[in-house]
Amino acid sequence: MEPVVLMLMEKEKDTGYLMGEIGSYRIAEGGELVEKIYLTDNGEKKVHLQLTTAQDLEDWEYNAVYDYYDVEVYGDLIQSIEEIEETHNPVWEVTFPFRDTQEGMEEHLQKIIAVHMRELKSTYEGIQNKREEYL
Repeated sequence: MEPVVLMLMEKEKDTGYLMGEIGSYRIAEGGELVEKIYLTDNGEKKVHLQLTTAQDLEDWEYNAVYDYYDVEVYGDLIQSIEEIEETHNPVWEVTFPFRDTQEGMEEHLQKIIAVHMRELKSTYEGIQNKREEYL
């Protein structure tokens, strides 16, 4: 895959409007798994990164992926993780503190995306023979 540049915008707390660009970050691998990224500032600048799957899933796979995806694998890389279930494909929103440097943000984003990629691979392997259980 080609490298991707993610543009981080600040999201206004009350209206949800995007207010301005905070920075842009080059992601060498896995950028296609990013659904959305934005920053909120409620006294602490927090990045919200939504991660998804690389391909469209069959209906049975949707629930199986959520069941087999281990949200604990991120350890202290993130502050929180939430499943966003009203989407076409599974989406997880992770939050973490904003890094003030370009290199710091790019490195942290790449680490999170790498963990997501490994966990998706493990999840796909785990559900490979589970079709009948979910139908």
